[in-house]
Order: sequence, then C-alpha cells, then structure tokens
Amino acid sequence: AVTSPVRSRSAPAGGVAQYTVELTNCTAVPQAVNLACGVRGREVMTTTLTPDALVLAPGETQSVAVAVAVPERITPGGQERQRVRVSANGAPAGEVEFITLSRLTHPYILHTPDRWDAVREKIQDQPWAQKEYDELLARADKWQVPAFDEGKISRQTHSPYLFGPRQERGLLDCAIAYELSGEKKYAEKAALFLQRLADPEAGYPATLQANSNNLVKEGGVFQNVGQAYDLIHDAGVLSDADHQNLETTFRLYFEIIDEHISRGTISNWYVSEWLGAIFCALAIQDLAVVERFVDGPGGFKDQVTHGVMGDGWWFECSIGYNTWVAKMFTQLSLALQPWGVDYLDAAFPAGYGLEYNIPYADVDQRMQDYYGKPFQKYGPLHKPYVKITDMWDALLPYVDYGGVMFALNDSTEQVFKDNAYEMAYAVYGKPEYASVIKLTGQRDLLYGVPELPADTPKLGEGSAYSDNAGVTMLRSNAAGQAPREKIQAVLKYGTHGGYHGHFDRAGLNSLMRYGRSFYNPEHIWYSYPNYMYAFFVQTSLPHNMVVVDMKQQEPVDSKRLLFSTGELLQATAVETNPRWSNPPFGGLAYENYFGRPFSDKIWDEGRYLPIPEDAPRWGDIGPYTDYRVMQRRLMAVTDDYVLLADYLCSPAPEDHTFDCLFNIKGFEGIEADEVQTLRHTDSMDPNPLLGAQFITDCQWYQTTGTTKVVFTTRYGPGADNKGTRIYGADGVLKMDVYNAWPHEREVMIGTLPEAHGVNRKLWWSVTGDDQTLAEGKFGAWVLGRDAIDVSVEGLNTLTLTTKAAFNKKRAPKTLFWGDPVVTTADGDEIPLSKLNPVYAGIDDSPKNGLDYTGGPVKIAGVVQAIFRAVVDPGVD
Repeated sequence: AVTSPVRSRSAPAGGVAQYTVELTNCTAVPQAVNLACGVRGREVMTTTLTPDALVLAPGETQSVAVAVAVPERITPGGQERQRVRVSANGAPAGEVEFITLSRLTHPYILHTPDRWDAVREKIQDQPWAQKEYDELLARADKWQVPAFDEGKISRQTHSPYLFGPRQERGLLDCAIAYELSGEKKYAEKAALFLQRLADPEAGYPATLQANSNNLVKEGGVFQNVGQAYDLIHDAGVLSDADHQNLETTFRLYFEIIDEHISRGTISNWYVSEWLGAIFCALAIQDLAVVERFVDGPGGFKDQVTHGVMGDGWWFECSIGYNTWVAKMFTQLSLALQPWGVDYLDAAFPAGYGLEYNIPYADVDQRMQDYYGKPFQKYGPLHKPYVKITDMWDALLPYVDYGGVMFALNDSTEQVFKDNAYEMAYAVYGKPEYASVIKLTGQRDLLYGVPELPADTPKLGEGSAYSDNAGVTMLRSNAAGQAPREKIQAVLKYGTHGGYHGHFDRAGLNSLMRYGRSFYNPEHIWYSYPNYMYAFFVQTSLPHNMVVVDMKQQEPVDSKRLLFSTGELLQATAVETNPRWSNPPFGGLAYENYFGRPFSDKIWDEGRYLPIPEDAPRWGDIGPYTDYRVMQRRLMAVTDDYVLLADYLCSPAPEDHTFDCLFNIKGFEGIEADEVQTLRHTDSMDPNPLLGAQFITDCQWYQTTGTTKVVFTTRYGPGADNKGTRIYGADGVLKMDVYNAWPHEREVMIGTLPEAHGVNRKLWWSVTGDDQTLAEGKFGAWVLGRDAIDVSVEGLNTLTLTTKAAFNKKRAPKTLFWGDPVVTTADGDEIPLSKLNPVYAGIDDSPKNGLDYTGGPVKIAGVVQAIFRAVVDPGVD
C-alpha cells in the first residue's frame, strides 16, 4: 500500500518542500521495493527520494522522504506536479502524486495585497467607505471572543459542540480590521478564537463540531476561519504549535466534508461546506485538497453543472439561495486567481439529467415518497454550458423600480442589501449590476467600487420569463405611467426546488404595485423544525391557486403556453397536469430519526393537533389520486387590473371541489347581486389529514352575480403584518377581487394560522373542595381547546387552575377560560363572574367578550360569546 498523509506543500522560491511516502507490505512475503519520480520532461522542480530502494518484511511499514526543490524561476503561486511510482519485487505497486507550490505570501484568499491597498485608498478618499470602516472597527471592538459552550449538546446533531450560533461572526471582522488598520489587538482577538478552535484537548479535534447547528453552518464557520487565518497568518500572534494545531483541525474538517459531499447531493449546504474546506486548504497552501473539492464528487464543478439551470437560476428556486450560491462561486473564483486558476468567465458543461441529485441512503427517495418533494429540474435547455454570470443575470429582469425582488419558494421579497451585487459589479463590471446597487441605498467596504457610474440602465421595466425556474412576469406599460404605478404580476410553473419547494404550480406567486405586495410564498411562515413547515407552509392551500379537494398538488414538469406583450395588455398562460395527495402528515419527521413519536413533537412545540387512531406514518402523503387534473391559468395584465382565467379538466367520474384561493390580509366586505350568509365553521375542514384544519373561524356565504370581495392591507407602523412576513411601503394597498363566473358560488372567508409565538404547553385542572374533578394538558395555539363539564353538586368551593410553559419570554397573552357558567338544576346558567370569584395570577384587564387587543375571543376558531376570566401568560 502506497500512501502519503499530505500531497501538496509549498516552499519559497529557492527552497525545498518536504513530503513523506508511507509503504506497507500487505503480503505474506518480503518485498524488494524501488521508487522513482516520473516526469513528463518539462518540469523544472527536482525531486529527491531518500531512500529510493528498500526491503519490506511481511506487514512492515517504512517511510520514504521526498524533497522537492522549488527553483527561483517559479513565480509565487506557481505549481508543478510530481508522481512517485513504486514497484515491489519488480511489479508495479502503486503511485502517489504531489502538487508542489512556490509559496505565496499571505494574505490572498479574501483579497490580494493589491486589492487590500485599493480598499485602504477607498477609506481615504470616499466618505461612504470611511463610514463603513468605522462601523467595522466598532464591531471588531465590541466582539468578545467566545468561550466554549462546555457540556452542551446540539439539538440538531445530538453531539457536543464548541460555540453557539453566530458566535464566530466577529472573527472575520477582527481579522479584516487588523489588515486595514495594522492594530495588533485585532489580530490577537482573532488568534485567540483560532487557538480555542484548534485546541487539541478541548477544541475541534475533541468534538469534531464547531457550531451548535449543522454542517451548512459549519461551512460558514470554516469559511470565516480560513479567511481570518490567512489575514493574521504572518502577524506574529500565532506560535508554531498554533499553526500545527490549526492544520490538524483543518485536515479533520476536510475528512468530514469529503465523506459528506461524496454522496452526490447538489445543495447550498454542500457549497457552503466545501467552500469552508477550500478556504482552509488555501490558507495552508494545500492544492491537492483544493482540487478534491473543486473537481471531485459533490465539489464545485458538480454543483455548477447540476445545480445551475439553463436559465441561470439555482435549482432550489429561492431568491436568497440563488444570490448566496452565486456569491460563494464568485468568492471561490477570486480566491483561486492567485494560484493561476480562473473560473470567473469559464463555461461549464450543462447538466442534462432530470435528477440533480444522486440519491444516497434513501434520503431523497424518502423525501419524494413521504413528502412529495421531487429532486428534478424542469424546463428546456438552450445552450450546452452554464456560467457563474448566468446566476447574477438571472434575477435582473425581475427586480422592480425600487430594487425589490419578488419571492419564490422558501424566500421573502428582498432588496439585495448585502454585498451580493457589489461583488458581482466589482468582478464583471456590468452596468445593470450597478443599477441594483444604487437601488439598495448602501455600499460595501470590501467589494464596492469607489464611485458608481451616474448613468445606469433602468430596472423594473418590461416583462420576462424563465422556463427552468418557471416564473413568468408581466408588467403594465401605460404611457406616462410612473414606475410605482405599474402592476407587476407573476405566475409560477417550474422546477420544484427540492427541500425548499412549494406545491403551487399555476399559482399567482406575486402581485405588486405602489411598492407594496399583498402576498409572498412565506405569507404564513413556520421555520424548518416546526411540523407546520411541511404540513402547511409549503402546501397548496396557503397559495393563490386552484386547489382540488383541499389536497396537495403534485409537482410535475409544467409549461408556459403563452407570453405576449403589447400596448393594451400583457398576457401569459401556464399549464400543469398533476395528481393530488394529502400533505405530509405531521410535516418533516426530524425527531423520528431518533425514535420519538409524532405526539412528542406536538407537545414539544406546544401546538395541539388531533391524531386519528389510524394516523398515517409521520411524514406520509398517502396515495396519489389515480387521475390527473389538468390545470391551465391565463393571466392578463392591463394598466388597471389583472385578469385570471382558470380551466381544469379531469377524467375522473366523481365530483370534486375546486377552491380558487387568495391569501389576502385585511378583509373589508362582500358585494354581489345577492349575498346570503350560509354557515360558520370552526375550520375550513376538520379532516386531521388535511391542511384545511389550520384555516379557522370560517364564514361561508352564497352569492349571485358578479361577486366583489374587498380588502385593505396596511403597511408600516401599527400594521399587523408580523405573522405574514409581507412587506411594503408605509400606507395601504386596496385590492378588490371580482369573481365573474360562475354566476352562483360559495365564498368562504377564513383566518390563516399566522405564527405569532402564541404556542405554549398548557396544564389545567378543576377542583372542588380540594378534590380534582377534571384535569388535562395540551399545546394551546391556533388549535387546541378542552370542553370541561363537571358536577358541582354539594360543593362549597370550585377552583379553576392553569399553568403554562412558554417558548419565549415575552409571549403574547392569549389564554382564556371561555364561557364558564354554572348550570342549575332548573337549567338556568349563571356566569362564574357573578359568583364573586377570587382571582390569583389573573389579568382581568380586557372587557367582557374582548381579548387583550380589543378583538373578539376565539378559541380554535369559535367565537366566545361570554368571557369571564383571563389567564395572565406572565405567571407560571
């Protein structure tokens, strides 16, 4: 066996790089071993092997020293390859390749010395840069080097870790502050963090986990670590032992990431992980490791080829991930330039496979079978390559006049206020990128050019589509219409997005005007660990689309049928032909990996959910329908309104319910030729397998003639939008939804399950004369109530007790005893409040029938006609 612990070293020009080749005789007979260095004849580095011949006894291991001389001719960052070939008893026995570098002087990862000089010049010449620099120094001064979270176990990995979330963020600030200011105190703070990280006894070598979350966050930690180490490497604040400890730490991280990304998954996670590894490998000048994470399975080239779609969108089709991955690809390319490698303008082969992942350990298959999430890329390909610039260009047609990009999948509308397009403009110089920067209203110290051009292209004009991401956007174009007055509407029809995809093909994904939007796909948001994430957030119901039988739409390859722009109107149409299923019962089965039942998850979250006796397996979507429902949606945008026309067709003989849904905040009223109140229901549908159970307090109407439903959504101070994550300019957005056909219909107005942090574990009991009459517990939130009926005959004292545990300190007050009455033998009802009750730990500030904010009291969708006692959530 021929091995080497390190396969890439650097030495200064005129110096010597040292390696070791380890030889093990794995046979039962002695082996006469000879070694030789193979070259192609043009290399200028010379290699010496000591010894170049030896005899190995059975099972014996010996080492051979390899010395590679780096001549003056090799420029810093230059490299050559050496290949040591081994023969045993005259037969080939293996070889090992080395990459020897002419040592490059630090720093060079985040910026080269020339680029750092340019940053210093900006600080001297540009007031905005001086301001950013002052803020950088303030952050670096404020940051305290974190101590270990000793004895703590990560809730995500169930393993010990070193540092809490985001505690490493000041590390890079300090390293940059040292580079720009020369003040050693900043380098010393950064060094202390690195010393703790690499501590052989208590640091990363002991835990193999730096942060408290997961590997995607671990990648971010090591990105900062690699860049910071590069910046302070020669500051004289690290000892020889520190340098060795850090290299040992890095190589442990390399092993973990090498194994993890070798599974073939394409994901922002893996990009973050290997970029951290590459930065650390560059910091110790090991190009063999860099090559593995660039060229090897799951590395940079795999991610570009299979993750970037033909229209330039990142396959997860989420705005934040698109720009984040583009940034990481660009950062990698900049970091490799000093080593003679440049990918900034490189063309990479397009990935033609429908599947972008190589399924591993059945995880992707489980996602598809249990949760209905496909890992496929949809839409056509029009060129045989993709480029990093494709990713930067992909979003530009959709950025509006104010710099806002509509949301898609797991994202919210956003203005690119980080350094994303500053980096892109610094590298590529496209004037459209400068247009985005000017709209953000802020600059970036590290990448921002000193002065942006005065004249740049206008954004927010014209219509566009992207067939792989599957978005088609129309903008009104009336002559003389101000940009803020233009209507912008988006239909969705494309790639699902894997873990982050939403089930909303042919949905109205966005509608914006006056700098306001009534909706985004995270309109109702519960983050990844919550069961509501996959059980409701991503499903079809909380989207503006036609839903069949309140089920979840299957994501299938869909198509754009029409895209037409003209003076009078803009029009587009999309088509999908899916089956339908239940949403994944209980959402993602995170805890199930560790053998816990879903009932534990419900209680841990403090969110009651009915579990039927024949409940499906956690995360199971059940069977798909044995038929497909072909859906087409046409959208026309005029100067004043948007027209939607839906067509649905199914060969199934049975009847179906087609709900045309809009998720709009601020219901004002209904107008029609005739409006008749039909009924009130606790929920849209109580079926515990459907997401409709979470839509509560539903009022149903029968209308005749053209129906107009009026909404006013408010924005700015005092607006109640915390639970929806919709944003917009201060003021109101008035929106009327007309239904022109059919002429008779049912209209339902329901309440969406906004996440306001109301969930908590609740215990209650009713005692009479110190004897327990009834007791229980449940997770009180949007759902969850107990109806209590006990006999009080012969009792002198009745005591109602509650106890609650809160998931956050300042939870809103939302706990109530609803309609508490005593019914006499004659059938009379006496409210408890009229029996002279004594209160303890009760906030009785609301008036009868109202909650703490002056609204009606509703318990699990039922309005409480009488209200007498209020639990104060501030008391445990």
